[in-house]
Amino acid sequence: MAHEIELKLILAPQHTARLRQHPVLQGQQPDTQTLQNLYFDTPDGVLNQHKMALRIRRCGMHSVQTLKTKGSSQGGVHQRGEWEWPLAQDAGLNVAALMQLQQEESSLPVLDWQKLSLQETFRTDFQRTTWVLSWARPYAKIEVVLDEGEVKAGGRKERLSELELEVLDGDPQALFALAKVLASHLALHLSPISKAQRALRLLQPKQHAYSPDRPQWQAQTPAVQVLADLLSYHASRWQSAHEEIQGYDRWQALGVAIDAVRQVRVLLHAWSHLHGRASTYDLRSRLNRLEIAYGPLWDSLQSESLASRWQVQLPQEGLISTQVDAQTLIAALLQRPYSQQHWPLPQKVLTEWDVIEDTQSTNKQQEKQQKNWVRLVYLPPMVRRAYYRQVQENADFARIWIELMALVHQGLQQVQSTPSLRLDWQTYWQQHLRPYAQSVKTMRWPKQPLVAQDWLARQTFVDKLVICWRYPTPAHVKDIQGLLQLQAGIAQIPAWQILLNLTPQTQQSTQHLTQGFREHLLNLSRLAHGLNVSATT
Repeated sequence: MAHEIELKLILAPQHTARLRQHPVLQGQQPDTQTLQNLYFDTPDGVLNQHKMALRIRRCGMHSVQTLKTKGSSQGGVHQRGEWEWPLAQDAGLNVAALMQLQQEESSLPVLDWQKLSLQETFRTDFQRTTWVLSWARPYAKIEVVLDEGEVKAGGRKERLSELELEVLDGDPQALFALAKVLASHLALHLSPISKAQRALRLLQPKQHAYSPDRPQWQAQTPAVQVLADLLSYHASRWQSAHEEIQGYDRWQALGVAIDAVRQVRVLLHAWSHLHGRASTYDLRSRLNRLEIAYGPLWDSLQSESLASRWQVQLPQEGLISTQVDAQTLIAALLQRPYSQQHWPLPQKVLTEWDVIEDTQSTNKQQEKQQKNWVRLVYLPPMVRRAYYRQVQENADFARIWIELMALVHQGLQQVQSTPSLRLDWQTYWQQHLRPYAQSVKTMRWPKQPLVAQDWLARQTFVDKLVICWRYPTPAHVKDIQGLLQLQAGIAQIPAWQILLNLTPQTQQSTQHLTQGFREHLLNLSRLAHGLNVSATT
């Protein structure tokens, strides 16, 4: 059995020529092959249920049968079991080899291979170009593989343009160094989805939407391992949501992407307790600005949902298409310092409110510093995709993902040599997260309705509280349903404000919407009061 250590990336098809001309590949003689891959499973998907893939690959006169298991992914580096058997040119499956492997490998699921009704379920046909590089710092021998072709399943097909970086020898950290160099010149993004998973998604899109397995741990699991698994898990959620949005216009995945970004940012704060704040400062700052840039997209989707419920008409063009271009808006959201008070935008797209600074400073004036936030910008469907694409390019998703995974993988490597990093999860949670989780007792949640600005000022606190209560030790599991409802309700406030400020209404409909918004704020107070009660029990 061989273990693959690799990074999977999606390359924009229009950038394949640029990849071939990249300086790191110059002087390397590539090897090119045309591959035909047939994947097998039972009609009811037994192998897929066990996270296994059985394949016959044909290349010229040669054929190879391969069985792959899911394995694991830590810090963005994929490790999985793989077994191969050579076949005659046009031979079918070698079931006898699979039966023998079943007896030799106790880690495999117990299957009666002889009785399984295996049949071809999908195929991938592509041209593979391979380069082998020697990377100096850190040293590694790396195989760079470009696959260009199609995935075909159930009468449907999807274009394939995939780049794989695999360590043949040396330090896996070199994968991230090479990936960052390539991503600085090419349109790349990490992908948690294999070719087989893409084919299954073509067969049954609703049933096979990619969802990474949620990490499991015990109280004695090292804290670094738990945080690494959680960061990898949420990074995979973000990457798969990005593919759903970019490739299929499935905007309902935006909520997953925003939640994943938020959780990655807060988990990086937890990571800094072990590795120092400086190690995560840049990533946390960029993720914070990215959340703000996501804001107009999320608010627009939420406002459309509310508009449908309350039967009001949103503007067809939207403010962004008539008063400010998307590039100017995104530059303001992503590139201006977070503490800057003024955005370089027309006054008509600015809405001011007080935001309580998330800080431990005792200076009350700093804690109640006024900021201008760009939120009341409605993005109609006609400009939404262009806005998202520019957010992706300006925020540089690929660089964030690669640096995040490099950080996590490096932290895992340091555990063996640094005793202070071997703190178990239960001890870590008690020392660093439980005090924050219990701070709900000191947070004032008045029974009377708060104005929208006061709720938005508490949003960051609620987000962090959700993180702390979501990942406790087994002895401190809490029912956070009410807290999740409070979080979602606060996040919906800007959508209400869009409806009240940007839609043409009669006096009667305005009164109707205003009453609905008041009820929404009142419900937030009820949920918060429930938190006060539960915190004291």
